[in-house]
Amino acid sequence: MTWLRMMILGARNLRQMAAWATAQDDFPSKPVHIYVPFSAGLGAVDIVGRTLGDELSRRWSQSVIIENRPGAGGGAIATQALGQGAGRTATR
Repeated sequence: MTWLRMMILGARNLRQMAAWATAQDDFPSKPVHIYVPFSAGLGAVDIVGRTLGDELSRRWSQSVIIENRPGAGGGAIATQALGQGAGRTATR
């Protein structure tokens, strides 16, 4: 394959990728939920989750909701809530 042909194919691919990028919705278009697997106010995990939520809310101009889901060893209930979430989740 010649150098010129490779450049033409590369430019065509870049143009297609740019079209895909502009076709996407702004993220996030809905409120974001962060699941913390411990009770509110207990430990560093809750503090980090709330600090992260405040920062993301400022950067994205979208509400970030911190949901504390304690129980079952600190993760099973939060994982279950994440799996039942509608729309965009970390697993999709």
